[in-house]
Amino acid sequence: MKTKFWVSVLAVLALVFVVCGEKQPEQTSAEQAPFEADSLLPASAGGYTLASSTARQTPEEVKSLVGDDIAATMEQYSLVGLAAGIYKGGRFALTVQIAQFLQPLDAFGYYSIDRPDGADTTSLGTEGYLSGHTFRFTQSDYTVTLSSADLGDSTLQNILPVAITISAAIGSSPPLPEQFGLFPEKNQVVPSNRYYAGRFLQIDDITGVFTVDYFLSGDSLRLFLTDDGYGTKFAALVKASGQTMESSPAPPDFVFDNGYGILFDQEPYGMILAGLKEGRLIGAIGYNPEKDAQFVSEWVNGFTGLAGKQ
Repeated sequence: MKTKFWVSVLAVLALVFVVCGEKQPEQTSAEQAPFEADSLLPASAGGYTLASSTARQTPEEVKSLVGDDIAATMEQYSLVGLAAGIYKGGRFALTVQIAQFLQPLDAFGYYSIDRPDGADTTSLGTEGYLSGHTFRFTQSDYTVTLSSADLGDSTLQNILPVAITISAAIGSSPPLPEQFGLFPEKNQVVPSNRYYAGRFLQIDDITGVFTVDYFLSGDSLRLFLTDDGYGTKFAALVKASGQTMESSPAPPDFVFDNGYGILFDQEPYGMILAGLKEGRLIGAIGYNPEKDAQFVSEWVNGFTGLAGKQ
């Protein structure tokens, strides 16, 4: 089994080499994309007037505004640039930050990573939520953050007119990524859907991952999936586990493609069950065999790769 797997991986990598050697259409990078976030700051809205603004595009400029850690995360999501403004309305002040990303998926991903599980969401743009004195929403290529410590319980009521003005200027509002339709709806924590652009499970080669959290029998569980037509992400996961499919196989009642599945324990995540299915790497984090086996096996074994069929 092990020999067969690695022969298959090597054959696929050879195909990747050939395909990559062919001339591919040029892709716009974050550095090449036109920066438009600064044009979305309204001069006035909802009784507020723009008092000052700034725009940052280069990595060093972004770091000076948000700090190294946040800037590094934004870079993972292909940040094009940031626009920020301070608004004054009577004795109140409002800060607005508009982060522009390369594509809507990147914007949603950055928006989703800090959104609390189960937060009350609004339908402004693609999605938005209020947390304390901060309202954040994502729409098209943008994640917009509006904050005011002055407004107390009336934060949303006072911020919303400014948010609506910015949303109207952005215009388009694409739906959530269709990959989220590949997860089971039953027992979902809503919302908990997230997109990780880079370095999932602290593994450099596992990127572009969609996750949804679940609450089963008093415990939490996270399901994940990512495109993996060549099996290279699965190979990276197996390598990082320090195990093999022979030493830590997936339980026999899980039907992964060609038997390519693995179950192992890894801190700080707990048990991880994963394998190849329909051209994707799919699995569960925090897996409890005694409580989660039926739920997860039904998802894995019925996985078709078609949204709405889970």
